[in-house]
Amino acid sequence: MHMSRHFSKIFILISFCYGLNLSAQNEINERPGQQWVQYYGEAKLDNNWLIFVDGGFRWQNNFLLKSQFLVRTAIGYAFENGPTVSAGYAYLGIYRSDLFSGHEDRTYQEIKYGHHLGKLKVNHRVRIEQRFFNINNTKTNDVRFRYGINVKVLSFPLSKTNEAIKVDLNVGNELFFVAGNEQLPTPFSKNRFIISPQLYVNKDLSFALTWNRQFEASVRENIYNVSNVFWLQIRHKIAF
Repeated sequence: MHMSRHFSKIFILISFCYGLNLSAQNEINERPGQQWVQYYGEAKLDNNWLIFVDGGFRWQNNFLLKSQFLVRTAIGYAFENGPTVSAGYAYLGIYRSDLFSGHEDRTYQEIKYGHHLGKLKVNHRVRIEQRFFNINNTKTNDVRFRYGINVKVLSFPLSKTNEAIKVDLNVGNELFFVAGNEQLPTPFSKNRFIISPQLYVNKDLSFALTWNRQFEASVRENIYNVSNVFWLQIRHKIAF
């Protein structure tokens, strides 16, 4: 347990420090803001097996320009007092200048693990994605590696009679690295720094309005595109 706590502290420091270090690079290009809406569903089949579904749409310039839509599904297995592993498929539609220009097929594998670090609730996620693009009749593919960490730093009860009605404040960071993308000068692809207040209306349904400061690598070394993303997340747990 003590070793796990030490590793968690190291991962937290590395992830957040790496994200902050990006803002000190040679050149930052501010890009138009983005607006995302996404639904996440989690269906519990029994004590261990789960089905995950989610879908969403993304815009730019205050909902004026379509950017992307996605639908995704996965099956997972939750170990007793341990991680949850899952594998799934996603389909993404991609727009360029508000015109549909192609799609991405994506398979992925994921492991999630949560624990407490003192009074903080810490969640780790590692995901590997195999991405196949067909954009403007040009086919490419790559493999992307993602590590995300989320820390629940505060929790406020809103009801004296129902402890499930509450607001949580989450802070997180996610790093993206890509193999096989010849356009990028380094394996680094993206970083997302996230602040996310989350309202629980009951134990199975919550809404989060997330601010995501997103850094993305460009085709030129040490040049990053940066945008502010406002992200409405709807999370729903379903039990059969």
